[in-house]
Amino acid sequence: MPTAAKHFFRAALILLLAPHAAAAHDSLESDLSVWVRATGIDVQIYMSRVSAAMSLEKDGEHLLIMRDNFPAFEKRLAANGPALLSVTTGAGTTLKADASTASITDEDDICFRLHYPLPGVLPGPLVIHGNYLSKMDEGHVGKIYVLNAGGDQLGQGDFSAESPDFEAHLPAIAGAPPPPRPAADTAPASSTAPSAQDSHWGLWAMLIGSALIIASVAVRELARQKAERHTNP
Repeated sequence: MPTAAKHFFRAALILLLAPHAAAAHDSLESDLSVWVRATGIDVQIYMSRVSAAMSLEKDGEHLLIMRDNFPAFEKRLAANGPALLSVTTGAGTTLKADASTASITDEDDICFRLHYPLPGVLPGPLVIHGNYLSKMDEGHVGKIYVLNAGGDQLGQGDFSAESPDFEAHLPAIAGAPPPPRPAADTAPASSTAPSAQDSHWGLWAMLIGSALIIASVAVRELARQKAERHTNP
């Protein structure tokens, strides 16, 4: 479909949805809230139904998500949730979403909820890449807010298809699982450390040495006494 016709089709969809979505997002905006907690990273993404449909579309299909037909798209939207973002640590490790749901709000937005495990090492940087932005209408801007469990802001900003990366620095999280121990900490004891068998041999050596000393003293004492008897009959 030509670009002009494609934009006309999407504009028509927005007009069609407008009576039901006066307070909803339009196709040029989305909001992401990221909460960093001891239990993991929770993400909520809000976008219009038109934008959510665009995030699903492939092979030239054109989808229309309405409140009435949302149940028919719910599972597909939830399954596509993890593909909306790429979340990586400063070391380049990719975090995999282990939970994803999709719902429709009272304002007729689509809300995606994702959960990621915490990075293995904190504090450290976290990079969020908006994969979905390349499928949005030209000029679409995603606003992102990163907060801790207490609601304190760790970062905020905008990203778009032209600048799809956002980086935030995560602090150490109270109550988070400790990082894995270095391999050196779990290495077997050094071969120079005495074993139980070595300790037993050492004890026997001490006992035998003591016995030899006592015997030597006793022999010398007997010899002395014998010499005294010869000199003093």
